[in-house]
Amino acid sequence: MIANKHIKLQEPVLRRNKFLSMLFLYVIYAWIMIHTYDFQLAEANAYAGMQPWEMTFAGWVILVIALPLMAFMATRIKGNPSDFFVIFYSAIPVISFFALTSASGKIKNSILLPSLLIIFFPLLTLWAIQYLIPKIKWRGFVPSIIIERVLFGILFSVIIFSYVNSPASAGFDIIASSDRRLEGRELYTAGSLIAYALAMCMNGFAPYLAFKGAINGRRLIFLTVFGSVIFFYWLLGVKAPIMYVLMGYSVGLLVRRNNLPYLIKYFILIIIGLYFIVLVEWSLFDNYSVVADFGFRRLFPVQAQVQGYYLDFLMSDPPSAWSWLIGIPDQSFQVTYYVGEKYFGNSSSNVNTNAFLYAFSANGFIGYLFSILFVSTFLVGLDRFYRSTQNPTYLLIGFVYGALVTEQAFSTAIVSSGVGLLFLLTLLEKYDAPIAATSYSNNVNNRDVR
Repeated sequence: MIANKHIKLQEPVLRRNKFLSMLFLYVIYAWIMIHTYDFQLAEANAYAGMQPWEMTFAGWVILVIALPLMAFMATRIKGNPSDFFVIFYSAIPVISFFALTSASGKIKNSILLPSLLIIFFPLLTLWAIQYLIPKIKWRGFVPSIIIERVLFGILFSVIIFSYVNSPASAGFDIIASSDRRLEGRELYTAGSLIAYALAMCMNGFAPYLAFKGAINGRRLIFLTVFGSVIFFYWLLGVKAPIMYVLMGYSVGLLVRRNNLPYLIKYFILIIIGLYFIVLVEWSLFDNYSVVADFGFRRLFPVQAQVQGYYLDFLMSDPPSAWSWLIGIPDQSFQVTYYVGEKYFGNSSSNVNTNAFLYAFSANGFIGYLFSILFVSTFLVGLDRFYRSTQNPTYLLIGFVYGALVTEQAFSTAIVSSGVGLLFLLTLLEKYDAPIAATSYSNNVNNRDVR
């Protein structure tokens, strides 16, 4: 009795300390975004429309509101599939936008508060839906090894087919990677079977198999899958699948070692470590950093810039046919290309943003609300299936989907990137022997009260 009483007295103190430590890390994280942008990236990317960094008093107020909110949500992370969305969405679209509001040059003080509500509302909805969806009891019946072999078969088939039909620009030239992407879009036309297969393999199947390799301690699987995404870089110049595979493998290791609830802390610490590399590069290469240019730029200022354009589209300068309620009914209208032409001056530029801003711009408030409800329900459903089966694959699906919706439509992530197929396969998967790492929920509770 005395021991239990002692634990209850200590728990609020530990929660407060956890909140303060996360707030401190988020403040450093925001500073890194601001410093790398102001010192190098804004000027280097002025040709692409990036504006110098500045922050109004209203902007500081919004940032001061946003950072504690993010830190508080980080303290609620327990190790569920939906937690990945909280981590990625808060750490990339949310904080990057409010730390770099000036990147687009389109965000006025008058739309800062509505922007905060629009961007932050998906996180609040996810929290609310956690209390609405009941527990689920489920067991699959297909052995895991069969599912792995099927996905490997698809992956190797796509590699062989695409190699035989590779674009002329295929290669490892970093500078020409954008040319390979453009040629790939022409060769593997949108809507074709090979285009869908490539997207599924790169964004879904490869991270899944890397995760399985980590969970089961089979490094050969990881090396094989890593080789496949290197091939896709050679083929199309895409770098994101390499990161997805590395992160999928890392997540598998965290699950195996009972450390998944601390992923957000590890993520920020990695960014801090990279920032020190940036400082070294600046001192060695005349204020230029490869890490900032090819890493931080895509992760932070591009996100802030594009979100600024979409918010300007919504609140300042929408097309005359656009409706707040339903967007533009004309199915031929593609908002990603509209934004590319209007703000980047390139009609062939497909400018994506997070799933919710895209839905609002394409389909109005109804589309925005539906996208939030769908994503939240799907993620909470993953939580329920994971708790019922203890199958760690649901964590991987949460990771992949949580990452993808930060930069593409929720339906595209489900269909084109293979998340929907992975979900169906995981539902069928027979998982009879949970590894120790997947039962970390009790371990987390124990750690919280130590």
